[in-house]
Amino acid sequence: FFWRFFYQFLLGNERAAAQELREQYVDTMSKIYLSYFKSYTSRLMKIQYEEVAEKDDLMGVEDTAKKDILPPGGKRPSLKNRNTVFTLGNRGAVIGAAELEGPIIVPHAAQKSDVRYPFESLFRSQHYALLDNGCREYLFLCDFFMVAGPSAQDLFNAVMGKTLAMFLKHMEGYVCDCYDGIAVFLCIHIVLRFKAIMAKRNIPAVEKYWDALLELLWPRFEHILELNIQSIQNTDPQRLGFLDTRPHYITRRYAEFSSAIVSINQTFPNEKTHALLGQLQVEVENFVLRVAAEFSSRKEQLVFLINNYDMMLGVLMERAVEESKEVEGFQQLLSARTQEFIEEILSPPFGGMIAFVKEAEALIEKGQQERLRGEEGDTRVPLGWGGEWGEGRDPHGATGPPPRDKEPPQGWGTPPIGLGTGGGGTRNQPRRHPHVPPAFVPVPSPLPAPQRPRRAPNPPPKKRGDPSGTPPPSTSAPWWARSRAPAAC
Repeated sequence: FFWRFFYQFLLGNERAAAQELREQYVDTMSKIYLSYFKSYTSRLMKIQYEEVAEKDDLMGVEDTAKKDILPPGGKRPSLKNRNTVFTLGNRGAVIGAAELEGPIIVPHAAQKSDVRYPFESLFRSQHYALLDNGCREYLFLCDFFMVAGPSAQDLFNAVMGKTLAMFLKHMEGYVCDCYDGIAVFLCIHIVLRFKAIMAKRNIPAVEKYWDALLELLWPRFEHILELNIQSIQNTDPQRLGFLDTRPHYITRRYAEFSSAIVSINQTFPNEKTHALLGQLQVEVENFVLRVAAEFSSRKEQLVFLINNYDMMLGVLMERAVEESKEVEGFQQLLSARTQEFIEEILSPPFGGMIAFVKEAEALIEKGQQERLRGEEGDTRVPLGWGGEWGEGRDPHGATGPPPRDKEPPQGWGTPPIGLGTGGGGTRNQPRRHPHVPPAFVPVPSPLPAPQRPRRAPNPPPKKRGDPSGTPPPSTSAPWWARSRAPAAC
């Protein structure tokens, strides 16, 4: 800087004047920064969403109790002035590259346009202004006053100390009454990204302030998750009223909230977050099982479980990667319940076949295929085909092969010629169908040769000059004779 030469002259010739100049600068700039950021913070909070999350906005609390309560003004806030509690929506853009280091919010312009913002956007604008001014101030102090290391940090704290203390006090007052878990978690990741930016610029001036913010935000986020877990634990399925097999609103809230946290956490993975989400997932799974137990039939229970698992898996896969623990856990649960539902549906008509297939698979895995070729293995499936399996296959009463002591009908079990799938055979000797046991394949009788329809003989030719050559038309004559007979003169 150009003015550094004069400070160097004072420092070399009049150290008392140089010290007085330094103190005057620290006192003046400290007041300027405090006044500016205090005014900017208060104006930012005036353009926050009117309706924010409260202590009753938890996953296990039904929101019907708040529908009849109006705010003091008598009007409900419009949708553009409301914030979502469990859904991320477009709120994740605040930590994107375009918006994270974008221009700060101008409060009076937002008020003139009647634009509202969620808290994390206000937090980003406030602290990006702090980051930008803090970096510039730190570089100026190091260059103008020719300090470095701990001396530069002490001088910076003297200039910005009151402003940072005001920021911490403001955050403490807001966070202690905040129940928006997504907003708090987004603020945590904003701080982590701002720390990375300042580390890249090699400016450690605000490092302790970032750490103090994280120590303030992390416990609040954990507390909000604990409140949601307790609300799910305290939910009694018998008091929920009418239940159906559609996805429950608690599982919907969990899926939206969990997918939001997982998607935010992907860029800066944190084991503490995974542990908290694991506890929440366990409670939601237990709740789903408790609600499913309220249904009388096992079929309805499985349908309810499948619908909820499928909904939660679908919402998670929209934002989270397939390798995440939450996605893998619900994939396993959905696969297991789906398989159980299939067996529940197929068990009445095909229970014996399912048991036989499972036993056969177990023998094949053990390398005991020879046991399947014995008499018991060959006759178990066809003996029951005409009973419950055939009824389950065809509701109109069609059955399978007849018992062994009866003569099978002609042509039974014979596939169309040329469509056999193995077992040898020629055109006159069709191949054996692979799903029919050898003991029941009859030899079909040869099919009669196709016959062409006979064509009526041509009428006798008419002799020239002989009127008797043309037979008179009659009703008993064939159609061709009647159609070709000449008209009477």
